[in-house]
Amino acid sequence: NSGSSTSPDFYYFNKEGKIFKVKDGGDKAIIKEPLANLQSIKPQKGGKKVIVKSGSRTSPQFKIFDVETKIFESLPNGTTAATWSADGQSIAYLQTNSGKNDLIVEGADYSKLEFNKIISFSGKDYNLEWPSPEKIFLIPKPSAFYETFIWAVDIKNKTISPALRDSGLMASWPGNANVGLKFASRPEKRENSFGLI
Repeated sequence: NSGSSTSPDFYYFNKEGKIFKVKDGGDKAIIKEPLANLQSIKPQKGGKKVIVKSGSRTSPQFKIFDVETKIFESLPNGTTAATWSADGQSIAYLQTNSGKNDLIVEGADYSKLEFNKIISFSGKDYNLEWPSPEKIFLIPKPSAFYETFIWAVDIKNKTISPALRDSGLMASWPGNANVGLKFASRPEKRENSFGLI
């Protein structure tokens, strides 16, 4: 959402890839052309901007949509994941570079700033979570048949270390730097676990 604190505006994406503004008497589409193969959205804290992932699964496109100006701005080619910082003032994204992934951090108005590369590493199919100012988490695509690691990246020291390890591992920090959610699957024991981290 966006707008004044007394009368916020609300926006949403439908499965056809259009963006709508909620209005009395009928919601209004605010983009002319739908986004092909919309995969996910991540709103900035305060709701003024949204990271939009669309396109093919193997070569997605990441854009930032400004709900006030109604303008899309593309993240660099080769971006494979992106997320906001907890305060919404910065953005982190992964960009492929000569077979490796560069983790890059920039201000929310990233196009006006020089990028800050934190680390480079091998691997693919990672998502990003940035729940606290000093750490970004690299979250791999989960598999129930083998153990995977979630990695913690120290932004200040530009180091990486294992944070969690389990089978079928998924984790999320929904807007709280101190509490996250963890899911793991152990098919050999026919059990799943879900809890706080």
